[in-house]
Amino acid sequence: FTLAQRVREVVSTMPKLLDGLLVNCDFGSCSSFQECSSTLVGTGLFKLFKLQLHHVWVDPEVHKVVPTWNDLQDLLAKAAEVQSLRSEKE
Repeated sequence: FTLAQRVREVVSTMPKLLDGLLVNCDFGSCSSFQECSSTLVGTGLFKLFKLQLHHVWVDPEVHKVVPTWNDLQDLLAKAAEVQSLRSEKE
């Protein structure tokens, strides 16, 4: 990305920040984030201004099972689905 492209991207998506900052925290490091199209607004804004972003969700044991916040959400959704199927059988 050129600087102009990044500025256009960030400016065009700034209204989304009114709902919060969307990032995908990596549980292995306090400054590690996994980027995807939905998180570029959050991380892109910080990168544009050369600001380092940190989070407090660091747990090496959790990182072994699910490396990122999005992975954890997926795992919890699957667990809830399995639990629901078990309840239906009973």
